[in-house]
Amino acid sequence: MQANRVDIAPLLDKGSWSGYQKVVLAFCALIVIFDGLDIQVMGVAIPALMKEWNLPRSAFSLIAAIGLAGMAIGAIVGGFLGDRIGRRPTLIGSVFVFSILTILSAFVTNIESLTWLRLATGIGLGSAMPNVTALIAEFTPLKNRALSVILTIVYIPVGGVVAGQLASYILPTSGSWHTLYIVCGVLPAVVGLILIVVLPESPRYLVRFPERRPELAKLFVRMDKPVADAELVDLTERDESRSQFGALFSPIYWSDTVCLWLVFFTTLGATYVMLNWLPALLSGLQFNIAVASSGITYYNFGGIFGSVIGALLIGRMGSRLVMLGLVSGSVLTALYLSQVPLDPTHTQPLIAAMPFLGTPLLTSIGLLGLFMNALQTSSYALAAQIYVSHIRATGTGSALAIGRIGGVLSSFVGSYVIGLGGSSSYFGLVAACLLISLLSLALIKRHIPANAGR
Repeated sequence: MQANRVDIAPLLDKGSWSGYQKVVLAFCALIVIFDGLDIQVMGVAIPALMKEWNLPRSAFSLIAAIGLAGMAIGAIVGGFLGDRIGRRPTLIGSVFVFSILTILSAFVTNIESLTWLRLATGIGLGSAMPNVTALIAEFTPLKNRALSVILTIVYIPVGGVVAGQLASYILPTSGSWHTLYIVCGVLPAVVGLILIVVLPESPRYLVRFPERRPELAKLFVRMDKPVADAELVDLTERDESRSQFGALFSPIYWSDTVCLWLVFFTTLGATYVMLNWLPALLSGLQFNIAVASSGITYYNFGGIFGSVIGALLIGRMGSRLVMLGLVSGSVLTALYLSQVPLDPTHTQPLIAAMPFLGTPLLTSIGLLGLFMNALQTSSYALAAQIYVSHIRATGTGSALAIGRIGGVLSSFVGSYVIGLGGSSSYFGLVAACLLISLLSLALIKRHIPANAGR
């Protein structure tokens, strides 16, 4: 007797969001936290490394750039492996790669060895994100998908906060950056061991292999979606008989792929220009250290709020209108900052009764962070929407790799434009990058629809 055929697409896309599916989301968020932790450990360890090795800060510029290059390579490799051998083994493998290499970094004795280890660590770090994005998208109903992807990506700066807190405790206590690296490597390794036991494979990956049907059926039982003895198929995201990377340039996807690459290249490039060079810009304009440091703080806090707001709006209004609004706000704010003289003598709060809003400058930087970070995190959700299951990790990983290249270039371009024209050319560069994002987003066809899944 032939088993009934059951399409898993309605169960996943339109069905309820079970507790087990939310647990998977929580584990993905945990992976992102430790990914962010190991991304940021280099930055917080640099002062101790400078002191021990008697080197200037400029000597570590190559490490920052080569780490981003490694993440670009990792995004491509991880995306390919995630679609080929599965999200689960690729994710767990990437966690062990970057955790073990971080531990090994604690035992280097010169900057050359640390540079090569940072490249290899970056490959492990970069391979995690496309698979996290794919796994979240494939465990979350359509109406919650954008919110889930975006809120998980927001945990990257949380990992940076954890790295900073660990450094503030370990470095004064032990005086050793070696201990900091060991701790920041051991913690994700422990999480990796837990993931071996608890992290499931994506149902949309499993459905492609008939021999894994019992595993898929058990997974649906855990998600409170029993399918009995049915033959499980995916009629919405069917497999295609071509290579993963080649499929990105098929007639269906090629234009969206090119436009998405431009979005990631320009938004991540602009983001790294802000993160890497904003304190240097403000310090060069004679702002004191507190104000220069507060600029990044306002930018990041604005980004957290903006990401949450953007995710909620996309769930109701779709990604086209919301993301075009976000990028337009980014362009206008950057243009405003490029035309306003940045005077360190005007440091009074914007509103005396609400000093937490900061000065007009800090408030404007916070607003720019709100728009830019919301745009960047929304791009992950958009990538998950554009591509079907068998090329989702490859598509997201390739876009991330292009974005990391933009980040590498920002390490050099940011310094050049500050020397060329100060704050005017600096924020003008940010606005120009985001204008390209605006045009690219407008041309993308497969946006997240309004009221997705309803």
